Amino acid sequence: MYPIEWKGSPHFTPNVRPQSGPINSPPLIVLHTMAGSLTGTLAHFQNPETQVSSHYGVGRKGEIHQYVQEKDGAWTNGRVLKPTSKQIIQRGGNPNRYTITIEFEGKDRGGAIDQPQYQAGLWLIQQITARWNIPLTREYIIGHYEIDSINKENCPGPFFPWTMLMKDLESGWPLVSIRREGTPIAMGYLQNGTTYAPLRKVAESLGYSVKWNEVDYTLDLVGAPEKGIK
Repeated sequence: MYPIEWKGSPHFTPNVRPQSGPINSPPLIVLHTMAGSLTGTLAHFQNPETQVSSHYGVGRKGEIHQYVQEKDGAWTNGRVLKPTSKQIIQRGGNPNRYTITIEFEGKDRGGAIDQPQYQAGLWLIQQITARWNIPLTREYIIGHYEIDSINKENCPGPFFPWTMLMKDLESGWPLVSIRREGTPIAMGYLQNGTTYAPLRKVAESLGYSVKWNEVDYTLDLVGAPEKGIK
């Protein structure tokens, strides 16, 4: 599990969707790239004059900020201009009312993201799709460029890891947070109903005790041997 820091933005439309997503009409997830840094994005979203926001932001180190509640509409998708998303075309109207949006740091690198950021974003998308019964397909998980193909053609960017993301999402393997003394140090998968066995064997061979929590999918390395995992 990743900590989600509530930051809050004054820019949102309240109660655009019910508390749980209807199976026949789930919201879409729209992925964006921040124009600047995580810190700058926070200031922009909290500025009372900007009239813009997103539901979440994911930083390069794996930080997750939340600016708007999922039940409310964030103001981030802008104009609909020559959309290519099948869902956007069919639903019409204002996409801010039926989307949950995530911003990633990385515009300066064409949408490429670091591994901690990727793992945090993957975990966040898994949580959202589970809450709202969102299919794990590219029809329901889209980029901003699929809403505005003219002005936002590089959002989230040509190097955003779409192929890897969808492969990991479609695998159906829950993510396991591997922690040492309560601090996340890596992510793994729960495969075939077993815990992250390879790491367990390595950790125990180094002198750690391993504690598995089936409720929140965490694997804790307990103890501090002289020669541990760096």
